[in-house]
Amino acid sequence: MKKLLLKQGIKIREEDFGLLVFNPSTFLILQINRIGAQILELCDGKRSASNILALLNADNKEIEESIRSFVKIAATMDIIKEVDDE
Repeated sequence: MKKLLLKQGIKIREEDFGLLVFNPSTFLILQINRIGAQILELCDGKRSASNILALLNADNKEIEESIRSFVKIAATMDIIKEVDDE
């Protein structure tokens, strides 16, 4: 199963609302809420999307879909990537 990892070079700054995330390769700045911040913190290359869902107690379909959507958007925005098991 693929694990999720924050891409190298991504800059993160904590704010009251969550995080500001800057991708210097795309010059993209994202404002991430606290839930998104929790998800990004768990993208350490050791956890899959399913592991993250379990850790965040995403037993509700709506919450699960929101987390999966966030992960997909973060990958599309070149913030996180999938890596092979080690």
